[in-house]
Amino acid sequence: MHRFTFFLAAGSLAAAASTVAAAQPAERAPQTREAAIAQAERAFAALDANGDGVVDARDMETRRQQMFARLDTNGDGVVSRAEWDAAAAQRAQRGGDRRAGAGPRGRWAQREGATGLTREQFVAAATARFDRADANRDGTVSADERRAVREAFRTERRSGN
Repeated sequence: MHRFTFFLAAGSLAAAASTVAAAQPAERAPQTREAAIAQAERAFAALDANGDGVVDARDMETRRQQMFARLDTNGDGVVSRAEWDAAAAQRAQRGGDRRAGAGPRGRWAQREGATGLTREQFVAAATARFDRADANRDGTVSADERRAVREAFRTERRSGN
């Protein structure tokens, strides 16, 4: 159960990483709170493979199968080294691994007995991250605020907290 919870939270946060100011590149335009919520809604919809409003083991299994099918380009049921390398090259061409720097795995994963993540929980977590990044409380996370959050995150990771 803990393994599932970890992977569920990791997948959820990776998909929503762009809503986290710490994970956004400084070159990006300022983001409003409304845009962050809309982005979190889209990310959740992408994770909720069966559309039942909860991301759970069934959704993760569906996503795993979809990913395997994308990698197994010849459909033989095996991902060869050549298929793996081709996928890695495509990912590098698109700008690298989007999961890199996605941030901590989240406190949601630490909840005892967590069996699924609802849309409301997902959006609330994204909104809370946005609100923490919006230092001047103007409803927009600027490049400077994004940099400050990113630096605080790096400092926290280096200190082992």
